[in-house]
Amino acid sequence: MLETIVSEEDFLNTFENGVKNSNDYQLVQKLHAQKQNYKRIAKTTGRPEATVQGWIAGRKPYCLHILERAKESEIMPLTKDSQKLPALYEMCAWLFWTGFLTKGYEPRICEKPEIIEMLKEHFQKTLQLKGTYSGNALRFKGCHYGRVLYEMGIPAGHKKSTQEIHVPKAIMADPNAQYRFLEILFKTRKSVNKKHYTIYLMENAEALGKEIIELINTAMPELSITYKNFHMEIHNNRRSPRIRLLKQVMTEIEKRYPRLIEPNGLSPENSYCNTHNTSTFQQANQ
Repeated sequence: MLETIVSEEDFLNTFENGVKNSNDYQLVQKLHAQKQNYKRIAKTTGRPEATVQGWIAGRKPYCLHILERAKESEIMPLTKDSQKLPALYEMCAWLFWTGFLTKGYEPRICEKPEIIEMLKEHFQKTLQLKGTYSGNALRFKGCHYGRVLYEMGIPAGHKKSTQEIHVPKAIMADPNAQYRFLEILFKTRKSVNKKHYTIYLMENAEALGKEIIELINTAMPELSITYKNFHMEIHNNRRSPRIRLLKQVMTEIEKRYPRLIEPNGLSPENSYCNTHNTSTFQQANQ
């Protein structure tokens, strides 16, 4: 049996009363097939008679309409062998580090114009999801994708600094996805000086910092990163977490994991998670 990453029930739970609306809709169809009249069906389900009539006439609840779009896009249910899973992992990483989901579950990625153009082309090709570049952000109209990404672990709505942020659960469960997740982190949130290589995290994301250290140790055990590399600095009453790597660690990364720092490493076409095989991070860097 295939492992399910996001189920239909998970998807429906992103709507207010989504599961209940779906269950009631199915019950209305069943009772109608049994030749029960509108009034009796309404009494049994606790739904207004007008709602019952609409559902029988083919006007489905909004949650089921969006679920159908997700099914048509072949992302629901989302399983380990879903063809679009690698591209969803890719979007998951970009949204987490340089973007966000709106309150309406619309994906937004904020990056440099040349990267935006690369990602726009990639996600149109792999997810058939058209994006527009506006206000320094790549905007996608596809809340069905956003709801799947939310269930994969991408926060939605409020600023990340006001939420308790963790590594997305779908990323934690798949080694290939972890590698790309770390690569985008290294490429987009770093600062380099003569002594240190500093990776900046979101405000107040202390728990996230510790999870990232564990993730780095799992993927790159030779680096021997410890919690001593994690620092929480306070500026203007803001807690700014960061991971600081010494020069010798960077030398080790250059030797063992060159793709983490090579200039063209941001291209999704060559990413570790853009494949269904289970090759290790070390093999990918050889």
